[in-house]
Amino acid sequence: MHELHGKTDDPDAEVWAGQQFAYAYDDAELSALVACLKAWVDRDDIWGKSTHLMLESISLHREISSNRLMAACKWFEEIPNTNAIPAIQKKDISVIASVAADRASQLGYTDLLRRITGSIKAISKETNSDRMSRLTNDVCVIFGHDLFDGEFTKNLTMATGLRGKVAHGYFEPESDDEFSCFAKSIYALEALCYLLTIKDLPILDAGKERIKYMPFVSNYRTAY
Repeated sequence: MHELHGKTDDPDAEVWAGQQFAYAYDDAELSALVACLKAWVDRDDIWGKSTHLMLESISLHREISSNRLMAACKWFEEIPNTNAIPAIQKKDISVIASVAADRASQLGYTDLLRRITGSIKAISKETNSDRMSRLTNDVCVIFGHDLFDGEFTKNLTMATGLRGKVAHGYFEPESDDEFSCFAKSIYALEALCYLLTIKDLPILDAGKERIKYMPFVSNYRTAY
């Protein structure tokens, strides 16, 4: 575990209202705040587990560690509608397999239909990289395509790729460069989780601009 320096022991000192996407600054902001709170409460049956895991990630904000990576991964996994989607429609799998099996038979390879069908099913969902690109685009459509750099999807894929290594054994970055990559992957996944969590709330345009300065987002934007 690497503890982040420069963090104050007073959590209130790290809170600035100007970072929030909704607050009671004027009548319009107050109305937006009320609408966001109502939407947040109304969806709790679906989003409750994700909200709980978001709070766990917040509690680890003073460290860069395997625990923080695992917390971000668990948060991501509980966010609704983040599963991989089909890259090949189910109805087309048998058609593709049949054509491939027929061609294989012409070449002298028989009885391959079941194996070909199984292989096509195995690749019928989008790759993890494609999923991360799609979800990143979903949040950037709402909050701006200039929000992150061109390495964002790569860092997301790295974070989820490290999940298994962290979950099943001890992981410790072996160099400063590796630590920097590890930290940035955590920041990337937390940023995506946070933006996916709030993207459907009735946020004003001014609130969407303030999002860039929220720690969950700015950590990645300012990371070394």
